[in-house]
Formats: sequence, C-alpha cells, structure tokens
Amino acid sequence: IRYYNFRRIKQLFKAVIGRHNVNQLVRDGNLVEERITPGLVIIYLTGLSVIIYQLGLDTIYEKLGFTKPWLIFLVIMAGISILWFIKLMTIKFTGIIFRTKQDTSELILTNLIFNGAAGIIIFPFVVAGFYSGNLLLIKIAAVILFTGMAFRFFRSLLIGLSAQTFSVIYLFLYLCTLEILPLLILYRIASGTD
Repeated sequence: IRYYNFRRIKQLFKAVIGRHNVNQLVRDGNLVEERITPGLVIIYLTGLSVIIYQLGLDTIYEKLGFTKPWLIFLVIMAGISILWFIKLMTIKFTGIIFRTKQDTSELILTNLIFNGAAGIIIFPFVVAGFYSGNLLLIKIAAVILFTGMAFRFFRSLLIGLSAQTFSVIYLFLYLCTLEILPLLILYRIASGTD
C-alpha cells in the first residue's frame, strides 16, 4: 500500500486532520472504489481483530467451543466484518429513506478515512505486540484506535449537523446507536465473562 499509493496515503492522513482536505481526496478519485481500499480494510480489520483477541475476548469463544487460536481469530474477524457491513448498509438505507445520499456518502467516506488511517497507525503496534507478547503495545494500539473512533464520531456529528434535513436529537441517537452501542455491547460481554 505504501509503495504503490504513497500519495493517496498522505492525502488520507491530511483528510483525517482537516475536513476541507476530504474534497481533495474526492477530487483525485473515489476512495471507496479504488485499489487501495481493500488493503486498508484488511489492515484495519486484522489490527482490530488482533486487539480484541489479545485483550482477552477470546475466552468468550473458548466457552463456545472454539479451541484453536486461528479459528477464534477468524471468528472474531468475521464477526467484525459482518457488523461493519451491517453498519454500512444501515447508513446507506437511512440515506435512501431520508433522501440524504450526498451526506451519507460523505459519512461512509469519513468512516473509511478514519478506519484506514487508524489501521495504518496501529499496525506496527499490533504486529510488535503480537509477536513479542507485550500486552502494553496492544493496549497502546487500543488507545489509538479508541481515540480515532472518538474523532470519527465528532467528525460524523459535524457532517450530520451540516445537513439540515433532520433534527439534531435524531442525529445524536443515530450516531450513538451505530458508533457507541456496539462498543458497549462488547464491553458488557467481556466484563460478564470475568
């Protein structure tokens, strides 16, 4: 990804820093349909799956009967992928219902930008933490990931506030449901197994 698309990676990180840089990213091509996107998605999903696996959520799957580490990892990665796909379809569906296709496409692009950037940043920490067995590196990667999620949440809120088609209360409930609720459910499941 870095070798073939270094210029796009720089644009990706600039788009994270400033919302006005997203326009330059869009002008140079649709990031959702580019060759770089599958690589960014795989890096993000793999990093997130390793963080979840290393932080002890694998015990849930061991109680369900999954004993092989690679199978637990694949189940975690498949679960995250399915939830991410459901989230994208929900965003697209609500964009069709509320007739806000441009705002929803900007929201999807913002999610992709932040997930791609967070995946690239946490990747070295995840690899080093996994192979060295150092849980501190995994925790640093988790903090970076949660910080990226918080920034993404506020950027999504700004995108929604710029759209004048529905109430701020509905926007806040929508974002809490799609962004915060899955994290709370994961936390509840993890804390229930301790």
